[in-house]
Amino acid sequence: MYCKHWNLAQRPFENDADPEFFVRSQPHQAALLKLNYLIEHRHGAGVIVGTVGSGKTRVISQLCHERGEQAGPVVCVLFPQMSAVELLSFILAELSDAPADVEMMRLDRVVRQLNQQLKSLQEQGRHPLIVVDDAHLIDDPGVFEVVSQLLNFNESQRRFSLILCGDPAVLATIQRHRQLEERLAVRVVVPALDLNETRQYIRTRLSAAGCERSVFTTAAMEAVFRDSAGLPRRINRLCEMALLVGYADGINEISGQEIEALIPEITTSAA
Repeated sequence: MYCKHWNLAQRPFENDADPEFFVRSQPHQAALLKLNYLIEHRHGAGVIVGTVGSGKTRVISQLCHERGEQAGPVVCVLFPQMSAVELLSFILAELSDAPADVEMMRLDRVVRQLNQQLKSLQEQGRHPLIVVDDAHLIDDPGVFEVVSQLLNFNESQRRFSLILCGDPAVLATIQRHRQLEERLAVRVVVPALDLNETRQYIRTRLSAAGCERSVFTTAAMEAVFRDSAGLPRRINRLCEMALLVGYADGINEISGQEIEALIPEITTSAA
């Protein structure tokens, strides 16, 4: 809608996983390096945490994109509120590319089949990556115990990598499961962006969308930083709305006043 007005090839502030729009800010690049280290050296398990909107899931998506076939097959558990046997059955079904057999949902059977499937993938030269998103929402303590036991498959063979992804509360939960905590080789905390990183983020996203001129004034970017607290998802929401309103108003530059005027509307819509 507004792309022609701002001379953009595409919308720059979409909350999707397009690798062209991944901004290598210091926090996100550091997170990528640590997770790549985890996989390349077959260290088994790691955890990545951050406030909602900090970009941790975006980092995982970029990790999978950059590693390509080396990171596969990839299993993404997006709804972790399952029982232990349901979680393992889901992982088994994804790794074997076959629907889970509800009648076979007995823990011993699922564990046996999962072990066989992991061994088969290893023989094929594959190294699965299992990502449990929103891990802080796991409400069954038995799931953490089973995940810890699942890592026993990795003690000698290093058959897969596991990444738990969630908000910082999951760290306290993991601490209560010492066996799992001791198996975590990598712990990644994704902080919010600082002011300079926020400026870089906005400029990089605009450049990736084909913008060849300044759109946001220095005061506008400072206002975005203050309201977003440096969280990429909030930055996207503010900048997207600013471009739309700027187009509707026929202006050629977004000032700090335009951003400040948007803040009550954005805050209300997000409530």
